[in-house]
Amino acid sequence: MSKSLLFRLFGLGKIPRRYRSLLQSEGMVLAEEGLACRVYYRNYRAPGKRFVHKHVAFPGSLVITQKRFAVFTPTKPLINILRNDPRMSKLEISTPRTDRLLIGFRGEDFDSRTRGEISCTFHISRAELFKDTLCTPGG
Repeated sequence: MSKSLLFRLFGLGKIPRRYRSLLQSEGMVLAEEGLACRVYYRNYRAPGKRFVHKHVAFPGSLVITQKRFAVFTPTKPLINILRNDPRMSKLEISTPRTDRLLIGFRGEDFDSRTRGEISCTFHISRAELFKDTLCTPGG
C-alpha cells in the first residue's frame, strides 16, 4: 500500500522522535508510518469541543511493541497504552476490507473529560496481521 501524499512530500505521519527510542527499547513487533487515516467522531464532547458527526483525515502511524500499542497523528498520540492495560479489551478492532483496519472506542474509556464514539480507519496492506497481533491477549 502506498504511503499518504503528505508523508511522501513532507514526512508527516512518522513515529514521533520523542517516542521512537521508548518504542524501540520495548521491542517493536509491527510498525507502519505514513498511513492514510481517517478519524470519525460521533456525539463527541470534550472541553471546548462538541461534534455530532465529524471526520478528520491525516497521515499517521501505528506501532505495536511487545508491551505497547500506539497510534500517532502528526501532532499527538491518539492511542498510547500498554497491551496488558484493561482498556485494550475496550477497543473494537476489525478489518472490514483486506486493506483496512478499523479501531473503535468510547472517548470516556481513555479520557474522563470526553464522551462519545471515536472510530479510526487505517489504509494498510497488513490489516489482518495488525488485527491478529492486537487481538492476541497480553503483551
